Amino acid sequence: MIAEARSRIDEIDDELACLFARRLSLAGEIAAWKKENNMPIRDGAREREIVGRLTDGKPDDVADGIEALFAAIFDISRAYQAKAQNALGPGSPGAQGGA
Repeated sequence: MIAEARSRIDEIDDELACLFARRLSLAGEIAAWKKENNMPIRDGAREREIVGRLTDGKPDDVADGIEALFAAIFDISRAYQAKAQNALGPGSPGAQGGA
């Protein structure tokens, strides 16, 4: 029983890792666009929209977990975008943060 459940969790974790890598790759593309268009890295409205969409209709304990998970994902994605912009060279207003 427990071995089977853990095996299924391992499969989900593998999928999550692949999806996260894809998400970061896209975040890098967005970082380049934001730099080119003088946009800040952080888009609080977009983050709230995502969390709202993902938590809508979920039980409170699940919604709380989703909020915590995506807070971490957004932090990592912003850091990744800043690093990507820095690799593109100077003149990146988005790398300085902002709302």
